[in-house]
Amino acid sequence: MKKRQLMALTLAATMIMGSSVTTFAAAGDKSGDSTITASGDVSYVDTKVYNVVLPTSASTQLVVDPQGITQLENGQVATAEQLASGAGLITCVNTPIVKNLSSIPMKISVEMTAAGDATYVTADNSVNSGDVENVLLYAVPSATDATDEDTYNASTTGIVLTKTAAKAEFILDAAAYNFSKDSSGNVTYEAVSGDVGHGTGLKFGGYVNKNADWSAYAGASASKSISMTAKFSFDENIADGEEADTTEGAPYAMKVYSGNKVTVTPMNVVPAFTTGSAVGTISYSKGSGNNELQSIKSIEMDFNGTLFDGYNKVAHWQAATDNGSLVTFDSAYVTTYADNEPTVNEKSAKVTYITVGGATKTANVNVKIR
Repeated sequence: MKKRQLMALTLAATMIMGSSVTTFAAAGDKSGDSTITASGDVSYVDTKVYNVVLPTSASTQLVVDPQGITQLENGQVATAEQLASGAGLITCVNTPIVKNLSSIPMKISVEMTAAGDATYVTADNSVNSGDVENVLLYAVPSATDATDEDTYNASTTGIVLTKTAAKAEFILDAAAYNFSKDSSGNVTYEAVSGDVGHGTGLKFGGYVNKNADWSAYAGASASKSISMTAKFSFDENIADGEEADTTEGAPYAMKVYSGNKVTVTPMNVVPAFTTGSAVGTISYSKGSGNNELQSIKSIEMDFNGTLFDGYNKVAHWQAATDNGSLVTFDSAYVTTYADNEPTVNEKSAKVTYITVGGATKTANVNVKIR
């Protein structure tokens, strides 16, 4: 009896051990081990797209006008008093724009230095002191996202330029891209339709002493000069938590600056048109000086190859309403575009307007249609 019990216990123990190592142990083994090895099949492609557009020197020229001469146009007559009302200004022929079309945010740096023979001051109340050749020269960043001169909107912060370099840094957001993979596993990318990236502009300007003798600076044989340089660079390395100042009124995307700054009244700023937050609206600022918007002539959008003006009353739609900073299109006008293009969220519109200086200009802006 005792012998049968012992055999039963022995068989039970064998069955338990055998079932725990069934796939690895040889029959009769009391212990064993197994090692599995595998290499990682890494699925990775570089989806970073680098594309930063920096300004060049083409057409960038300072216009120094202590007497107001540049206000005159061909055939125009003005008295000395009229010229004096616009005297003492420095303007720039164009507005250099920095644009980030990369798929990642970029940190943009610009280092600016004044040069030449003039005396550079740092406050506007020092410019017309005595008859010294004083100059207040500054760069004004855009107050909003600006990817071209039409969307540049001057802030009220000027970065003063002297013979000691001043530096400003901006963080520009990424542009949008779509990535796709074909049957062979190749990954390609393309920019999302309508995405124009993010950017900022720098409008150079300032004041010169109206009481000084600037004859040595004028003409082809000038013996003295006023000049400036601006060196632009970019870097993808943005530290954690490093971001632009987003307080109200701050220049768009500007993170830090070194040197003096001055509060400026923007001069001859072009109107800025931006997509309204509501469907069928356009927000705009009028600009200033000769470039100030006097009246909007038309706002046209393409409909199957034909431009229709939604700003003025026509046979199909009522006129848009305009409160001086916001245009709201007739709802039937917007609905017609939305019904015609069911996959489009925004339509490009061409704004034609008249400036205070009498010029007819155009600007492009997107309008939400749904």
